[in-house]
Amino acid sequence: MSAFEINGRMVGEGCVPYIVAEGCDNHMGDLDVAKEQIDKAVDKLPEDPFLLFIAGKIRFLLKDYDCAKPFLIKSYEGDKNSECENLLISLVLLQ
Repeated sequence: MSAFEINGRMVGEGCVPYIVAEGCDNHMGDLDVAKEQIDKAVDKLPEDPFLLFIAGKIRFLLKDYDCAKPFLIKSYEGDKNSECENLLISLVLLQ
């Protein structure tokens, strides 16, 4: 199988594993459980912009703005997307 790119990362034989999150509700709608699950994923792939974004967004939704900020900054450095940018702007306006 030849390698291919997902979200700016190469996937295939010889590449670092890439986790694709399933779109289900394993956290049963509980943001604290979701935060624990994404923290475990970030521990495994600490440079993944998408995982960092989700970690920051969950903290933002929990109104833990000080903890959300470093995750969102690091995510934005890896993938300058508008959703992350909007959350960072919101953090500036909230503080």
